[in-house]
Amino acid sequence: MANVQLPDALLVRNYVEGDENALTILINRHQTKIFGFIYSKISDRDISNDIFQDTFIKVIKTLKSRSYNEEGKFLPWVMRIAHNLIIDHYRKNKKMQLFRETEEFSIFSIMSDDSLTIENQIIQEQVEIDLKKIIEELPADQKEV
Repeated sequence: MANVQLPDALLVRNYVEGDENALTILINRHQTKIFGFIYSKISDRDISNDIFQDTFIKVIKTLKSRSYNEEGKFLPWVMRIAHNLIIDHYRKNKKMQLFRETEEFSIFSIMSDDSLTIENQIIQEQVEIDLKKIIEELPADQKEV
């Protein structure tokens, strides 16, 4: 099977041009790395399989719509899709009990979460990045404060 040695960019082009086997080669080539990445964040084989499949459904839709711009970055692009689906999974499944706020009880007393889940870690990193950008835009005398 000589096609196995073709670079990702050529396989992507071949797939877009109608060679279904090219996608099979790409999936086989990268499935271990992609699934391993997903599983390392989810730790549930069934959910990881679902996210893996959803990742390639998005890949296929994007490639079929010809909106993918091949720049030799197929694997990082697919990993980004998987990463976004993992975040979506955590957002969708973050369950919180319904509580009514009273004088004795404030909703904020249960909202703190000290554990750094993947989602919380990403959010924390983004907040820190945004905060640094905002601080950089302040006048010098306010930066000092």
